[in-house]
Amino acid sequence: MIEILYGHENTLWSESLASVLSRESDIKVVGEANRPDEILGLAMDSPPDVVVLALYLTEVSVVGELCHKLSEGPGQHRVLVLHERDMPLAPFAEAFRSSPKVSFMGTCASAAQFLESVRQIACGHLVMDSDVALGLLRANHSPLTAREREVLSITHGGATPKEIASKLQLSVGTVRNYLANACAKLGARNRIEAIRVAQSAGWI
Repeated sequence: MIEILYGHENTLWSESLASVLSRESDIKVVGEANRPDEILGLAMDSPPDVVVLALYLTEVSVVGELCHKLSEGPGQHRVLVLHERDMPLAPFAEAFRSSPKVSFMGTCASAAQFLESVRQIACGHLVMDSDVALGLLRANHSPLTAREREVLSITHGGATPKEIASKLQLSVGTVRNYLANACAKLGARNRIEAIRVAQSAGWI
C-alpha cells in the first residue's frame, strides 16, 4: 500500500485529485493539510511514502522551501509537486540541485499519468515533467548536483559506469543511479541526450 500525504488548498481541482487517489486499491491518503507548517508536521509525525503538493495559491518561494525541508530533512521524503505552467521555477532550484527526491508534474497531465507517477516515485524513481526541464534550461538553473555533473561529464569522455565507479571510488549501482537521476532531471531519454542537453546549457 502506497501511503500519501496530500497538501492542497481545497480548490475544486485539488478535491477532484483527492477523489482520484481514493479510488485506487493500492494507494491510501493518510493525511491532508493546506498549510506548509501543517504538511511538514504531519510528514515528520507519520512519514508517508510520497508527499503530493498542490499548493497553487501559496507563495512559490514558500513551496520551494517546503520541498527542501521535506526532501532534505530527517525524513528525506519523496515529494511530487503539481506544477502550473506559469509557476516560477527559480524557488525550486535548490531542491532540484540538492535532492533526487523532488519530482514535478504539470497540471495538464491525465489522471492515469498522475497515478503512474505516484507509483514510480514510491518505488524510488524521479519524475520530471519535460516542461519543467525546459523551464529550468531557460532560467539557466542547473537541476544537477555536483556529483551528477561530474559523472555525466566523465561519461561524455567515453568512460563506462564501471570505469567511473573505479575512478570516483563508488559502486557501479551508485554511478548508474546518478546517471538515471541526471536523465530524469533533464527530461532526457538516455545518457547521450542528457549530455547534449547539459552541454548546450553550459552545465558540463
